Amino acid sequence: MQTDFLQDLPYWQAAFARALAILDKSVTPLAGDLSHGIIQIARELCEPDPRRRGNPKVFGTLVPQYDLQNYISRLDLFAHKAEARIK
Repeated sequence: MQTDFLQDLPYWQAAFARALAILDKSVTPLAGDLSHGIIQIARELCEPDPRRRGNPKVFGTLVPQYDLQNYISRLDLFAHKAEARIK
């Protein structure tokens, strides 16, 4: 049985939204105010629709939407903020 990706996409997106909600509930107690940024990264990198996946700030530019440098920088910033809280 074959299915059509575009017809199935709404189901994938609904499941993805539920997964993000579960992730948010488990990350927020540990990460606090950093959780929004963590969830945003997960949303951008795992978006079921490949046309919307990646860094939305670079859509329409010469920078590849899947360039991980931006995500590495953001995660590094989160790590520094979390480390500062521990000290």
